[in-house]
Amino acid sequence: MLQNYAVIIQGANLRNSELTGNGDALILKQSHIKYNGELVLSSNEIFTEINEQNQRYLIQEGDIIMATTGSLSIIGNMFQYNLPMKAIASSHLTIIRPNVNHYELYNKLRERYYHIKTMATQGAYMNKVYTRQIRELEI
Repeated sequence: MLQNYAVIIQGANLRNSELTGNGDALILKQSHIKYNGELVLSSNEIFTEINEQNQRYLIQEGDIIMATTGSLSIIGNMFQYNLPMKAIASSHLTIIRPNVNHYELYNKLRERYYHIKTMATQGAYMNKVYTRQIRELEI
């Protein structure tokens, strides 16, 4: 199970008052992560201040960030974080913080890409793969 190889953290549920144009950390959203593992940012991104409440969701180098909420075309998209800027994962993302070789774990997760999509449950507004399902994912 994935939880034997990594710490799994559901992204931050930020209030609108926390989302500003200024701050220390980029708010990373599921729409930033593309199928091929690429991260695409624009010039009008949203930032927030790092504080005690959102410190837990601060992404570290080597973390694997996976989209776990949204359309089926987005769910399962993942990116291995290696940017020089600080970023906080939004609530539609899951942080997978490896406690083993992060390159190997990322590659194993990429092999499970289509299986992860099949785990999605259709909700009233969007599809979701629950954190529990990610923790229990066989790799």
